[in-house]
Amino acid sequence: MTTRALQILESTMELSMRPKRGDRQKLVAYVINEVADRLCTDCGELEDPIEVLREIANEVEALQ
Repeated sequence: MTTRALQILESTMELSMRPKRGDRQKLVAYVINEVADRLCTDCGELEDPIEVLREIANEVEALQ
């Protein structure tokens, strides 16, 4: 488990614990913004941003 993936997952709790109307859209938008923030922080000049996005996706998927 990575800290980055866990932070993204935990940041969505408020929107996923008691869903209300429109929360699915809010959740998707929130996750995109969180991942964009991580990408800006974690992607060095020489790194391929698509590969970093795939790493983040794999880390989140691997959370147990």
